[in-house]
Amino acid sequence: QRTTGGPFTTVTLPSCLVGVPVKVKYADGTVGTATPASTTLTVTSTTSVTVGIAIDSTAQTMRLDYALRDGTAQGRPIKVTRATLRFKSSQGGRVRMGGSDWESVPFADATLAYTGEASVTVRSSFNNDGTVTVNHSDPWPMVLTGMVLRVDVGDDAGHHYAATDSTP
Repeated sequence: QRTTGGPFTTVTLPSCLVGVPVKVKYADGTVGTATPASTTLTVTSTTSVTVGIAIDSTAQTMRLDYALRDGTAQGRPIKVTRATLRFKSSQGGRVRMGGSDWESVPFADATLAYTGEASVTVRSSFNNDGTVTVNHSDPWPMVLTGMVLRVDVGDDAGHHYAATDSTP
């Protein structure tokens, strides 16, 4: 539920959100939580608010494979060092390579929907996984339209920095 307009302090919600924990995002980017007792939710005075259920959405690539001069990358250690993610009208999200720690997607302004590319440099190590996982668990939009990866393959420096475009 997104509400915009002049300053207001209440938001009318659909009945399906009554008694359900929701996230509330204000025009200035601050985020809160609430459990509405009725179809009217009281909010801090604002000009824009988004209210919704946090649904965890995850997309993961298949294991990466590349044709190399001496065969394929299958069975060789792979290290993804950077992901350039392409978004359409998105807010928020995080990414990780293999089992590395999650990294937030760096949008220039967290209060606006973003369309374009965002690059994430990830601290990962060589492994045989080679997967990239993108996750979003907020009720505001995230549309991932593609990704370009910077990848090191194997221990040989001649195989490092293979770039691939994973755009659908």
